Amino acid sequence: MADIVLLGGSNSVLKDEDLQTQALKEGFESLQKSNNVLELALGATTSLQNLCQVVKYGEVFEDYDFVVSESNANDIHAHNHGGLSLEHTLLQIDAYYEVLSQYASRVLVLILATEPAPTFRNVEQINQRHIDNCQKYGFKHFDMQSLVTKYRDDFPVQHDDLHPNRQLMLNLWGNIIQLNRIDFPSILKKQPSDWRYQYVPVEHLLIGGEGLFVKNNSKFKESLLKVSSKTKISDEFIGWELLGVATWSDSLSKMSMSNQSKRIIKGFNEFNSFNELRESFFIDGNTYIDCCNDLEGVTESSLNVPREFASLSDTNLAGVLLRKIDVSCKNEIADFSGENIFNFICENFTNSFYSPVTLDSIRSLIEIGEYDQAIQISVRLKSEELTNYMRDVSVEIESEDLKSAYQLMKCAHERRPEGPYIKKKYDEMRMRLIG
Repeated sequence: MADIVLLGGSNSVLKDEDLQTQALKEGFESLQKSNNVLELALGATTSLQNLCQVVKYGEVFEDYDFVVSESNANDIHAHNHGGLSLEHTLLQIDAYYEVLSQYASRVLVLILATEPAPTFRNVEQINQRHIDNCQKYGFKHFDMQSLVTKYRDDFPVQHDDLHPNRQLMLNLWGNIIQLNRIDFPSILKKQPSDWRYQYVPVEHLLIGGEGLFVKNNSKFKESLLKVSSKTKISDEFIGWELLGVATWSDSLSKMSMSNQSKRIIKGFNEFNSFNELRESFFIDGNTYIDCCNDLEGVTESSLNVPREFASLSDTNLAGVLLRKIDVSCKNEIADFSGENIFNFICENFTNSFYSPVTLDSIRSLIEIGEYDQAIQISVRLKSEELTNYMRDVSVEIESEDLKSAYQLMKCAHERRPEGPYIKKKYDEMRMRLIG
């Protein structure tokens, strides 16, 4: 008997005779008398959804023999058809394995095969990032993609670009359940992390949110809140970055998230799902969620949700995944001469992101941008997050200190020249200064 945690997307949970790709789910059910599986997989989700499930349930992982994880197919899908940049995709993969390593050492990662569709880009880079993280944390991995590519004529035709043949997946599961005999590492390879994550259920997230109800089916049971009016997020979470939203709506729906500097409108489908945000969004003292009317289009795409649609119901919100820099981190970075800059960012900036910004903080951010010291602190503060910080602070101080705001936006523009919003603000500020 093997006790297994299953993390993944539709290839882990799909059960549909018409699709002929009943995945690992059917294999489990055919052998359920001798195996106990904790199913934490959702369809059409990425490494970030897996990270969210680990944050929610990771404390129970020690009660299971090993973890089976798959998300590369959906990471590829999100990058190619969900509007997620390659840099963002790779950072999410890194973050997932870092968090998983805090809770589990006996992990098998499946690199599932995808068909080489003409529209798919960067497949090898995404798959290799999963493999690199497995090697970093001592996890086992099975590279089905390489085998299918090498011996393509010997493998059954896949049902579609992202779902391997049904019989292939059944055979794979039959082999997986024997893995409790494999010599997995017995010691967690914990590495100090500079990030803190938390999953916040909707009942703890909002101020005055009423109408909580329970929705369930044969697989899931969630406490939900129908977002039908403007509701404030609790000040308890000021300074946290909102990474993703868990929903289970009754049909296609839209929901807005707004703070002092931006408003995001995101679409959601009718399934129990998790949708990551494409751009950074920090909770401040004026952060709200609200329903949207049909005249408003979505500003961010989501997997399996059209860009344009009429909302048939309000969004049922289950919870959110949050992240912030852990100011208690004590890691040493070799040959880093700008430790004071990083300490400032950790302790005084991110912890209360939308508090009044001091001149010293502006100078610190400009210095990082101009001399590219972010490379030296990349293990703590990834380049993309730093660019987002520069952009948002620039917008915040624009009305009071246009010159400093312009310098910050210029740094952000040099780091992300393809960003339309950054370019727009950079051009606007430049014209105001020279005009």
